Amino acid sequence: MDYADLARQARLSEESYAVPPPPGIVIEVGSIRAVLTENPGGWIDLTYRGTRPPHPRDWAIDFSAWLAKSAAHPQLGRCHAGIMDAVLPTIPLILPHVRGRRVRPNGHSLGGGAAIIGGAVLLLEGVELHPNPTSQEAPRVAEGPCRKLFADAGIAWWQVRYGDDPVTEVPPWLGHMAELIPIGAPMTDPFDCHAIGGIAAWLSARQALTK
Repeated sequence: MDYADLARQARLSEESYAVPPPPGIVIEVGSIRAVLTENPGGWIDLTYRGTRPPHPRDWAIDFSAWLAKSAAHPQLGRCHAGIMDAVLPTIPLILPHVRGRRVRPNGHSLGGGAAIIGGAVLLLEGVELHPNPTSQEAPRVAEGPCRKLFADAGIAWWQVRYGDDPVTEVPPWLGHMAELIPIGAPMTDPFDCHAIGGIAAWLSARQALTK
């Protein structure tokens, strides 16, 4: 496992919460923020911001976890309704910046779920994806058709779970795009495992140990 790479992606997720936004192309629609930045490797990192604790609209998206299909993209199968409905309006705004480029979706929490659904839609729109998109502590957002869509394109997600974070286990009627990569250790309050700052710090420390 490339911990340096995972640490960098986690830091991008941490920066996506910043006020004002971090450098790069920033697209905001409702509660969803997507940040596009140039990667030295030649691709574009597309990082979706996660849930902000004081913002009830973010929580409303998270808890709108019933199953829904996109009429425009039936290949996705059934997905997390709240996240899908929030992400789809960002796609037409992202496409002009990524046509002809390789894109690496990434995100933490709500942002991780948004990266999965947004990445799948970009794939259907003919955008080339990086072979290893990343997420940290993402909820479950899709079913088999979405996993097959990525697998058929040779895309293998790197999805991180810190300790016993419960967010990665909900909603139980949906699934992840890959087996979760376990990092860190359980905490007295499992929700403390969810903080992106701690995840980025753990991965950065592991990166230093593996140099």
